[in-house]
Amino acid sequence: MFKRLLIPILLTLSLLALIFKPLDRSPLRESEYYKNTISSFELIKENHLGNADGDTIQVGWAKATLVPQSPLPMAGYGARKGEYYKGIEDSLWVSAVVFDNGINRSVYISMDLLIVPPNLDVNSMVEGLSINSKNIYFTASHTHSSIGGYLEGLAGNIFGGTFEKKVLDFISDQTRKAIIEATKNLQNTRIGYASIYAADFVSNRLVGDSIGTYDPYLRIIKLVKDNGEEGVIFSYAAHATCFDHTQLNLSSDYPGKTVKILEQNSNIDFAVYGAGAVGSMKPLSKRKKGNKKAIEISNGISDKLIKAYRALGTKYEYKVYSNTIDIELREESFKLNSFIIFRPWIFKWLVGDTKKYISYLRIGDNLMVGTPCDFSGELVKPIEDKSKNIIIDDEINGIKFRLQKVEGLPLKELRKLVDKGKKELIDGIIIVFASKDDKVGIAVGVSEKLTNKFDAVQFVKVGSKIIGGHGGGGRKDFAQAGGQDQSKIEEAFEKLKKLI
Repeated sequence: MFKRLLIPILLTLSLLALIFKPLDRSPLRESEYYKNTISSFELIKENHLGNADGDTIQVGWAKATLVPQSPLPMAGYGARKGEYYKGIEDSLWVSAVVFDNGINRSVYISMDLLIVPPNLDVNSMVEGLSINSKNIYFTASHTHSSIGGYLEGLAGNIFGGTFEKKVLDFISDQTRKAIIEATKNLQNTRIGYASIYAADFVSNRLVGDSIGTYDPYLRIIKLVKDNGEEGVIFSYAAHATCFDHTQLNLSSDYPGKTVKILEQNSNIDFAVYGAGAVGSMKPLSKRKKGNKKAIEISNGISDKLIKAYRALGTKYEYKVYSNTIDIELREESFKLNSFIIFRPWIFKWLVGDTKKYISYLRIGDNLMVGTPCDFSGELVKPIEDKSKNIIIDDEINGIKFRLQKVEGLPLKELRKLVDKGKKELIDGIIIVFASKDDKVGIAVGVSEKLTNKFDAVQFVKVGSKIIGGHGGGGRKDFAQAGGQDQSKIEEAFEKLKKLI
């Protein structure tokens, strides 16, 4: 009896071993993929210092249609999955904004698609255009009523219809066309930035707003060319899902309708939307769904945006820098429970070998950061919390420097932050302010090679005077002092930068 059951038992165990494995619960910071990713970030930071400054930023923009000439499957959920579209509710676009300061050329690309195609051949797309593929910042409107057919793998076919290479080529060709047109109309441009409170149109779709958090801000970049043309880049956290799963007409949802309203405004010639932190966020309106919901939200958003746009000041900027950082993660898998996962080969068979990266685009002192997937709006608040540790690394006159501000830190810990900064910058000046219990501290470190030019004591005397202190003391390579006025920290930063 046992011999008869032995083979089935062995086969069953072998099958289970082939499909399942224990979840690796090793601490994140001890993993090799975490260490390698952090090393990549550090390398990018070192290369970034001093490479952003150039001449006055020139900006050019253009868009190309993503409405196909023949029917294609739709990408989305519900009845849309793989079904061919029946009509066109409104246009789909790929928009390109080129930023050039004579040293760096960066491109902002937004597509009216569910996601940016992960299999896009970016190198071929920009061949011969004097643009590095790593310097393109991709985003999408995340509309669930757009074309599909560009996603590979079983999961891609389920959510976007049968893969057709011609669709991917079409998206690539239209993106290239938009970039080329944008580079033809580069002009010196004044730039302004604003965050607008717009909580009326977004809500936490997972747990609700009573116990969950959400990102309520509409963020805009105002662009005013010297030739008088004006444009705006904006983002918002609400999912572009005003149309439900039965919608079979192409639509860019509320973002596209907002763009149309803005471009009909006499002051705005060009507008482009890129999804904000839409993960876990839904669109909120009195209307339940469909075109009326999209119109209500687009009217509300555009009204707030136009009012802020008119009042927003602009200035010439000189810093442009962008890059795409390849990152390593734990092997992708489906989790059965807290201890067992399906083996990674099953995930790859269903989804494919997806790209893992973080992209960013710096314009002046503003930074856009993107991921190839939904990013939750619940994470935005702690990221933007000004009480957290703030670090700005930059360069003036060939001298690297770090400005750091920390709230809630005991002043006795300042020395450790300065020492850490010296190790990371190698050669540079470290200026750290910390505040706790109505007390403010300043510490300055100067690397050994720079002590013949700069004196940490001098920096501390100037800084402490502004924050209500009395000079402090130390050596040429390190000095520290105290103060009383936290509100003067920014003023002190600006004064100390002038000493470099």
